[in-house]
Amino acid sequence: MPVDSVNNSIYLDSIKYGQTNKGQILGKDDFLLLLVTQMQYQDPLSPMDNTEYVAQLAQFSELETMQNISLAYAKSQAMSLVGKIVSVQVSNSEEAVGKVDMVTFDGADIYVTMGDLTFKIDQIKRVFESFDFETENLEVTGDSK
Repeated sequence: MPVDSVNNSIYLDSIKYGQTNKGQILGKDDFLLLLVTQMQYQDPLSPMDNTEYVAQLAQFSELETMQNISLAYAKSQAMSLVGKIVSVQVSNSEEAVGKVDMVTFDGADIYVTMGDLTFKIDQIKRVFESFDFETENLEVTGDSK
């Protein structure tokens, strides 16, 4: 496998890790709901120690910070795609190749725009660091999702 392929794989994986799968990962609201429920149903004769609450809140704070760092890193990596040629999976049998003109964000979702087509970042299959074709003659094809 060429080094270029390995670098692209690592690069794209790092971008994808910054995104969350809504409904599949517990967030801060879920954690707080769990903590409140735990407080409601604790044994009044043997209540939870204050240090346990502080420890849980510290863990929650650390988790939230790590999620924010991960998302910021993913956005930074995505911004570095502007001006690069990428291959995007449009459907099972169709790919689009084009120059990334713009990167946009919608919460944790990251989108790339090539010409008048917009794709989710996880549809990118390859980033071309060096290419053998003229970008002026490059035609973006395919449908965005």
